Amino acid sequence: MTVNYKIWFSLNIMHEFFNSNSFTDCSLEPSADTIQTFFNGTTWLRRSIDSNLLVLLKADDAGLPAVQVAADKFFRFYLTCNNPLFFNYSNIDARIGKGYILYLSNLAANKVDPLLNLSVPVPAFSSYPAGNIFFPGDLVTDAADNVCECILQSTNNLPNDATHWFVRTTKQYVSSADVLRVSPANYQTAFTDGISSLNTTIKGFKVAGNAVVEYNVFTITQVFPNAVNNVQVDLSSLQPGRYKISLSATKASDSSVINQNEIIYYDGAIGFKKAIGIVEIFNCLSTTDNYALQQNGSNIINETAYTISFANRIAWWNYIARTNTVTGINSTVSGLQFNQDALNNLLFVSNIPVQFVQQFIYTPFTVLGPSPPPLIPWPSPNILKSEKDINGVTTKVFTETYLNY
Repeated sequence: MTVNYKIWFSLNIMHEFFNSNSFTDCSLEPSADTIQTFFNGTTWLRRSIDSNLLVLLKADDAGLPAVQVAADKFFRFYLTCNNPLFFNYSNIDARIGKGYILYLSNLAANKVDPLLNLSVPVPAFSSYPAGNIFFPGDLVTDAADNVCECILQSTNNLPNDATHWFVRTTKQYVSSADVLRVSPANYQTAFTDGISSLNTTIKGFKVAGNAVVEYNVFTITQVFPNAVNNVQVDLSSLQPGRYKISLSATKASDSSVINQNEIIYYDGAIGFKKAIGIVEIFNCLSTTDNYALQQNGSNIINETAYTISFANRIAWWNYIARTNTVTGINSTVSGLQFNQDALNNLLFVSNIPVQFVQQFIYTPFTVLGPSPPPLIPWPSPNILKSEKDINGVTTKVFTETYLNY
């Protein structure tokens, strides 16, 4: 007897540091509820190949599911990283791993041919208010849908300003738009003004037809005898998942109402597994959706391939000579040159930032001065530093390489 399986979906993790090739520094692990729901028998299987996770389903000879797939069920995976240098060579929000995670799903609606990205669209530059401060590593899209990266702290500098922005491509990446706060069992938040009472509504997300909609889980009212700024809400009764916290507070000084909302992720296993992200794949999508798991009309399994893309780190390159016999750095990259610092003649600073990649395709640089001119090493993401303003805020990211000349 022959048993057929088809790929229900695949998840491919890509990274520019590895020249868009597969890499194994990150992996995807199913949550306990996902194992219980899908992977306890032989109807569903999962296989990992390099940076690809394949989820397979029993199918008949026509390519139809051999069992009815429950539309109200969905998959949850922990995205983990086993290389601490990942945070050096990746453009990733600095909050990740510090009480925040990436939330990625097939509800992202971010298809950029041919990729079905699980990250939401990188926000448009025009969506930010005038005067917004952008920091090195921030990603935006310009009017032509190019993803642009801030390379120097910027305010009101358009993405076509090459001094402050680096233009990548129209390819989409994981960005700060995908970040959610992880809440412990005691959700905590603070109000600038003292409050006398607080109504909190916890909203969950559930499948309704082909959509995922909000619903009220519970509401709690708190009255404080004295004005407070810091409040806690008990979430310990919740199942792991994504929730919307809707707060309506009464200001103690004038009884005006303060409303605020926050979407959080609640799952005690995130810290235990040291996850940097959560990936949720929903079975409920319409067959006409770009991210559909089955073909429209026939319901044949699509073998849909989803993508998670990380951008590589961009940094300014600094070379530091040992002696003043070094008079310059001979660059072999078009447009890249190294300028001797006016205050430190041993320091040579790149005029533009350069992307970190695992294997550089450039001809090696040479040192000017010594004879014969020696080849010098490429900068390493192991050594990453930042310039900060008087408030301690990063204005520029750079790497340093010390030369033995």
